Amino acid sequence: MALHCLELADLGRRLIELAEVEMSAHMAYRAELVHSQPFKGVKITVSLHMTTHTAVLIETFTALGANVRWCPGSVFSTQDHVAATIALDSAAVFAWNGQTLREYWRCMERALDWGPDDDGGPDLILDDGGDLSLLIHEGKKAEEIYQENGKLPDPSSTNNAEFWVVLSIIKEGLKSDPKRREDAQTLMKALLLTNLEILDIGADNLPENPLILACKRRQLSVLEEIGRTKPEFYSQEDLKDGCTTFLRLACVKGDVEMVRTLVGLDSQLCLWEDKFSMIPLQMAVLHGHSVVIRELVFACPESLEKMTFLNETVFHLAAKNCQSDAFQVLLEETKKLNKQHLLEEEDHQGNTVLHITVSNQLIRVN
Repeated sequence: MALHCLELADLGRRLIELAEVEMSAHMAYRAELVHSQPFKGVKITVSLHMTTHTAVLIETFTALGANVRWCPGSVFSTQDHVAATIALDSAAVFAWNGQTLREYWRCMERALDWGPDDDGGPDLILDDGGDLSLLIHEGKKAEEIYQENGKLPDPSSTNNAEFWVVLSIIKEGLKSDPKRREDAQTLMKALLLTNLEILDIGADNLPENPLILACKRRQLSVLEEIGRTKPEFYSQEDLKDGCTTFLRLACVKGDVEMVRTLVGLDSQLCLWEDKFSMIPLQMAVLHGHSVVIRELVFACPESLEKMTFLNETVFHLAAKNCQSDAFQVLLEETKKLNKQHLLEEEDHQGNTVLHITVSNQLIRVN
């Protein structure tokens, strides 16, 4: 997802909401199944044209508990405003309009890569045009040959320009060392321990600050080392704003380790608002990530008190979005902190949490 496209997210959200009205039967099924969470914990990689209507499907997957990585169905079909909205709110997105063939297939490869902690791949795929299946089968075939005799795919063996790109990407993947990223983190940490001035050098000469680069690459040990050796980095407004962006994304994705690392560096990141006046805790509640919620409340208990621009508490958000697990965690945390008064707050429509929970059947009244 191109970063400059993220500014289109507000437009994307409005158009997706219009599509939801047009897809009333689909939304009825979502409402019927949301309590049972049939896709809870399921990893789904999707190759599908990115439009307002397919975005509704993706958000149904996530509402029903799935984790989704989405790549496009073609190089020109992506609606950037839709991709931006989903990237910020619901799923990992690897797409933008007008991709080159190499970018298109590289994004597909990234959508299939769930990382070493998730056994590498998805549980399910949704493949509109067959490209995702092609990459999986060709990659598996090349991997078996490579393991047998060390032979890599030869892109020059085909006259098809697009298949040449596919073979090139598979070849590069087989040649890459899976430990490279880990080794790079170790090296960076060692450099920091040797010479703290490297941070200032990097800040002055690199296109991006080392702190932001470490966030982008999820180099948690490097982040911790920067926080320990150069805490003043986090007092700079532009860097703090950048870190908060990554914190919000981690809250959306349920990346507990990233959340723990960032709030450990500066707990005040928990109170920074995005352009929609949402703080990280509210984002975690919307997406039902209970462990992340506990981490954020532990780091910054006052974040429980923050209201949305519609005067909603975190309890309102959990109830309105049928996040029963998140609701239960919030109950436990507010009891520990003696903040039960939050349950009596009214939103902009005069609804207390009790009204909404009964209406949505999160709790039952005899």
